[in-house]
Amino acid sequence: MTVEQNYINLANDVAKTKEQQIALDSFKALGLPTKKNEAWKYTNISKALPENVELASHLENIKEENFLKLLRTGENFVVLSNGVYNAKLSRLASGITLSEEATTATKENEAFAQLNSAMTVKTLVLTIEKNAIIEAPIVIYHLHDGANGKNIFSKIHINARAFSNADVIEVFAASDEGEYVSNNVTEIHTESGAKIEHIKAQIESQNAIHIGATNAFVERDANVRTFTFSLGAKLARNNVRIELNQPGASALVNGLYATRNEQHVDNFTQIHHNKEHTESEQLFKGILDDSSRGAFTGKIVVHRDAQQVNSSQLNKNLLLSKKAKVDTRPQLEVYADDVKCAHGATVGQISEEEVFYLESRGIKRERAQKILCHAYASEIIDMISKETVRETLSKLLFENFEQYALEHL
Repeated sequence: MTVEQNYINLANDVAKTKEQQIALDSFKALGLPTKKNEAWKYTNISKALPENVELASHLENIKEENFLKLLRTGENFVVLSNGVYNAKLSRLASGITLSEEATTATKENEAFAQLNSAMTVKTLVLTIEKNAIIEAPIVIYHLHDGANGKNIFSKIHINARAFSNADVIEVFAASDEGEYVSNNVTEIHTESGAKIEHIKAQIESQNAIHIGATNAFVERDANVRTFTFSLGAKLARNNVRIELNQPGASALVNGLYATRNEQHVDNFTQIHHNKEHTESEQLFKGILDDSSRGAFTGKIVVHRDAQQVNSSQLNKNLLLSKKAKVDTRPQLEVYADDVKCAHGATVGQISEEEVFYLESRGIKRERAQKILCHAYASEIIDMISKETVRETLSKLLFENFEQYALEHL
């Protein structure tokens, strides 16, 4: 049997509700994407997925210190072990409510999002109450362990009520180097005047496949800032979709992918300006070493009713090896006439002049290159609002660069 049929067979056992069945029917109609699908032009996901399809078991014995050391920025945290919510280890301040609700069918015309809805019995719903200002970041730990050869599914809804403000960090990590498939969907719904900063830190096993989606629906005068960091997994696909639905809605959509060995990261983003007086700004940067590969497809769509829109998009890449490769496709679709839109892409290498300058100050060449890589990445990190989060991610990134050989330059 094919991988697709194996997923269908597994979903038939899991999908018990009407909503799950609707999602499963949609998955059957769509089928697993191939490279003939324009959205998957640079990634042969069907070939990469293992034929054996099983669900990972829930983990019971998790120690708090094992996940807090990954990324500790405050006292608000939620724990999912192999996709299952662990209430005993989760802790939240006032102004935040957490519940598990029956999964509903998604409207996403995307196979893995539909498969996710078919396979997740419950959706974890995080609600920031009206007018609540949450000072400490909320960290959602997706812990994957003992999942070798298995599949993990999780679905998160973040509801930001009117004029609320919060920072949410999702960490995807494994305690071993197992070969597993992680499929996550996170939806962010912001009411009028709400502000959400969402950070995704993907540090999965280097043998894993990570397929994730972040979808944000932004209402009047609300603001969403998203950061997608891809450091782990042998193959990672990040789908990001932003819907600016009312005047005054705005979004900052940033990302950083740092790859080595034979890692493959594919970023596919869509920003829809559905109404007038909306704004978006996007910057994705890539740092690629060894024989790794990156891909960026970014589409900005300005719909007919969306006059007086400001939107910019840029993808920048740094190649550290002659074998590293990146494909980049910034795209604009504009159906209104009173707009300011710009997009572009760059691909380059480390400046020899900058390396020489650091060497002249007594810094060895390899160390100089790593310092420059970190400086290149800092443009993204420095846009994060909270200093504690910036420092934590900066340290995580520098530790990642320590694994780079940089012998090709």
